[in-house]
Amino acid sequence: MICGIQADRFAPPPALNMEATNLKEEWEMFEQGFDLFITATDSSDKPEPTRVAMFLSAIGAEARRVYNSFTFATEADKKKLDKVKDKFRDYCTLRKKEVFELSQAYSESIDSSAAALRLQLRCFGNQTESLLTLLKAMRHSSVNTTPYLRLANF
Repeated sequence: MICGIQADRFAPPPALNMEATNLKEEWEMFEQGFDLFITATDSSDKPEPTRVAMFLSAIGAEARRVYNSFTFATEADKKKLDKVKDKFRDYCTLRKKEVFELSQAYSESIDSSAAALRLQLRCFGNQTESLLTLLKAMRHSSVNTTPYLRLANF
């Protein structure tokens, strides 16, 4: 019993959402929630393999698939909570960086396509700027512009 509350009434955090747009932030919230759960359930004195099992149970099936793909320096590291957390921290941080780089490359490809389109549409006179304005507006919206970029590259 903790402060008059039964320890088994505390629930682990929700599973880590591996599809989150900001996986780094999602990881940080999951890690904080799990650490609070360990403290609230007075589980910090449990054996390390037990805490790793609790962690892997709480993190969810999709994240366990990711865990199964990790390479650890030693077999013993698989049963060390800090090592497992480090692997997830690295994985989630890298995913955020990859999403940012992909987004940046996508934005640059729209700019270069707009420049090419401007050259190709000179024969349309004053309507060229209207089309380019539309393309630029689409870049900043959630609309999938891929089909339009294909059209722009004749």
